[in-house]
Amino acid sequence: MSNADAEWLTVEEIAEALKVAPKTVRTWVASGDLKGVHLGHRVGWRIRRADYEAWLERKARESYEGR
Repeated sequence: MSNADAEWLTVEEIAEALKVAPKTVRTWVASGDLKGVHLGHRVGWRIRRADYEAWLERKARESYEGR
């Protein structure tokens, strides 16, 4: 397992990196668009860095293909 597979990100970390609201990231995760694990109400969602990076690449490809 690589470091990217083992590293978990919070909704807030992803929101900050993408300059979006945390609610937007939670919507993506809750809908299944971005893979994540819900660890309860107090902890919230966690997303593997590898899943986040793959999702970002997919979104970039979709954006380029849509032009």
